[in-house]
Amino acid sequence: MYGVIIDNATRETKMENTSIERHAWIEAALLELRPIFDKAGYPMPDNIRLSIGFPKGGGGRSKAIGQAWSYTTVTDSQAELFISPELDNGPQIIGVIAHEAVHATVGNECGHRGPFRKCALAIGLTGKMTATTNGPAMEAFALDFIKRHGSYPAGRIDYENRKRQTT
Repeated sequence: MYGVIIDNATRETKMENTSIERHAWIEAALLELRPIFDKAGYPMPDNIRLSIGFPKGGGGRSKAIGQAWSYTTVTDSQAELFISPELDNGPQIIGVIAHEAVHATVGNECGHRGPFRKCALAIGLTGKMTATTNGPAMEAFALDFIKRHGSYPAGRIDYENRKRQTT
């Protein structure tokens, strides 16, 4: 089985670089971001689902590295957050998760202004609000998270070096 390693000496199995391991890593990051949002006065809603996938219009055609869909656009009322598979830098991925979680928390209606900006700055994001980066506190959180959970357990899709399908 792909991603499952069997130690012949002990007959034990372990997962390595599986989609389950990658998903557990991003879910743990989202879970550990919750107290940061709470402390900043912006409790994150419970109805958030997080996935790795190309943002709509993505797949190399867009510069977006994350996307948030409001719970009002999803039939089971879950906000859907997508993180691009073109990323493999752990601190950056955590920053993108935080950015998209801000959208889920304050609502997509405000875009990147007003409540979005206030929340993003309060949780430790900085820079242009349409393309935030980790400020010192968010970067420290991300590095501590990686120290405890290990590096991001997946590579990235290198869209520029792909071979085009002809069929």
